Amino acid sequence: MTDATRKPMPDLPELKLPLGAWLGAGPIACVVVGGIGYGVSIALGASQPISALYGGIAAAIGVLIGALAVLPWIARPMNQWANLLLGGQLFSFMATVGAGVVVWKGTGATPTPLGLTGAAAFLVAQLVQVSVFQSVAKPLEKRMREKRAETAS
Repeated sequence: MTDATRKPMPDLPELKLPLGAWLGAGPIACVVVGGIGYGVSIALGASQPISALYGGIAAAIGVLIGALAVLPWIARPMNQWANLLLGGQLFSFMATVGAGVVVWKGTGATPTPLGLTGAAAFLVAQLVQVSVFQSVAKPLEKRMREKRAETAS
């Protein structure tokens, strides 16, 4: 395909994420999962059930750092968000592991409930963040399709 036959890319709408929902939903989900892990640890008779709560808190710290890393308050074209969100998830993962190690060393928490709850909280937070992004992107995508249909007819 030569440059002459390429069609120019239509102007993509810019998107910026809702700051409160983006920065709040993931960490809150992590703390909720940590609380559930704490309750399960008590029910199972763990020696240090607070370790599960620490795992949720470590994940909340990591997810918050990753959420800030994508600079959600800056409006960007839709096609740039996929790579940014993937990079933010990787950054969140590394920050979660780092925060987990710091919490583990600092508190002397039991590593198994801390790690399991931290991992579960991280996964739930990623799902929550995807739903926040989707809640913003879906209406924008719908408007783009309607605009294309109008110009095509």
